[in-house]
Amino acid sequence: MALRDASGFSSWARWIPILALTVAACTSQAGARGLATPDLSEFQRQILADGEVTFAEMERAALAYAECMREAGLQVDTTYREDISAYQYTFTAPSPEGFDDLVESADARCRPRYLIEVERAWADQAGPTREEETQFYEAIRQCLVDRGHAVPSSDRDELSAAYDRWPDDYDACFGEAERSQEARP
Repeated sequence: MALRDASGFSSWARWIPILALTVAACTSQAGARGLATPDLSEFQRQILADGEVTFAEMERAALAYAECMREAGLQVDTTYREDISAYQYTFTAPSPEGFDDLVESADARCRPRYLIEVERAWADQAGPTREEETQFYEAIRQCLVDRGHAVPSSDRDELSAAYDRWPDDYDACFGEAERSQEARP
């Protein structure tokens, strides 16, 4: 059985919380951008209409996204992680044959319809500031460099590739960065 999480990693038994790879946008900008986007779905337009995303609205969007992914033929486990104020999705399929293509095509259809702008607004409301996020990912990059790995930037693509190459070191560095942020006043 193949597994894949919503952050884009696939394996047989690995997941990463979605917030770890979510780029937050300013709430007012996310709401305004969402409402100004001509192809924004009516589902998301209704949620973003007041410029704020409540927990109930985020949950409705997350569950609608999960249902859309199920309709595409995937089994979906959806868990809300209070420790990171985000949903974690784990996708499974009966066979690894065509699994990545199935997840990617379903996600390309479902995320824009139900989740992407709502998720951005929610992440901004519940998540770190852009500065905190930048510092967090730079701390992961620097930790990996200190462990002898060549990671040229803290760009999400670079860090995703680093996770694929050195998952144990990445997890350790993620933990260090997380503890460092929690220790700040």
